[in-house]
Amino acid sequence: MGRNQIFVPDSTVHFSMRLSFSALSILVCLGGCATVSHLGATPQIRAPETLASATSLPHTHSDWPTTEWWTAYGDPALSGLIDEGMKDSPDVAAATARIRQAEALSQQAGAALLPSATLDGMAGGTKQSYNLGIPPHSFRKAFRTPDV
Repeated sequence: MGRNQIFVPDSTVHFSMRLSFSALSILVCLGGCATVSHLGATPQIRAPETLASATSLPHTHSDWPTTEWWTAYGDPALSGLIDEGMKDSPDVAAATARIRQAEALSQQAGAALLPSATLDGMAGGTKQSYNLGIPPHSFRKAFRTPDV
């Protein structure tokens, strides 16, 4: 260390940084609790009839789209294509069944991602030897007294 440097322990620096951060956090939180001064009269909700949309977007009373809107064009090719498409088109019940089948397949595919549990068991038995693992003939040999 140089002559003009002052040694400050790391714990003091960390404490002052934590204290500064805590004070700043408290000030920011208290700033969110400040009230807003009166900003003027509250706006009133206007009725839909008073808006200018009735004049800019006039409503035409027509039956469009009708169930056979394409006949208004008078094109037999278009009518033939739509008739062909409607003839082979599945109904709502078939579409609903396909949606349910797709949902079931997606659940089945996602089931492998879920946790699973298994349980195994085993039972058995052992019998402890009455000689505590020492064969009887070696026990007799070890403690036999020699014949004199």
